Order: sequence, then structure tokens, then C-alpha cells
Amino acid sequence: MSPIRWDDRARREANSAYRYYLKNGGQSVAEGFATELEAITQEIISHPHVSAKHLRGTRIRTLDNYPYMIVFKIIAKEDLVGVAVAHTSRKPGYWWKRTR
Repeated sequence: MSPIRWDDRARREANSAYRYYLKNGGQSVAEGFATELEAITQEIISHPHVSAKHLRGTRIRTLDNYPYMIVFKIIAKEDLVGVAVAHTSRKPGYWWKRTR
């Protein structure tokens, strides 16, 4: 499976969350977030069909220790697109327009 092609807005969301944890939780909390995000991303790349089906043809994978989920689409056979790195309790579905 090929790497995930991230929407620029999803990259910004991940960076924003990292900066939030760095400012409010410290280096170890921020690094924990980044490490878990990378590990879940690798799991998605290895086994994309295991992730739960979601809205508008997307799939989601929730982080275990942080209130975020990775929203992605499987395009064609081996092309993955990262749609959002979304907080699980804020603005549900704000990223829908990205799935067109």
C-alpha cells in the first residue's frame, strides 16, 4: 500500500494539535501525540480496510490516547488520501466538503 497523500488542511490540523499539546501539556505530551499519530498512520497504510467505514465514503481511525481521529479515503486500489485529523468532540463533519 502506498503512503497517505495528506490534504494540506489535515496537515495543518495535526500541526495545530501538536502545538496545542506542546503549549498546554509539554514536550512529552506533544511527542506522545505525534508518535501515536504516526503509528496509527502506519497501521492505516498497512491495513486500510480494517478501519471503520464512516460518512461519504471515508473511513476513520481514532487515536487511543488523544481525542482525535484520522479521516481518510481509499481511492482506487492502493491510493490513500488523508482528509482530516479531526478532534472527536468539535465541529462534527466540518471536513465533509473535502471528500468531493
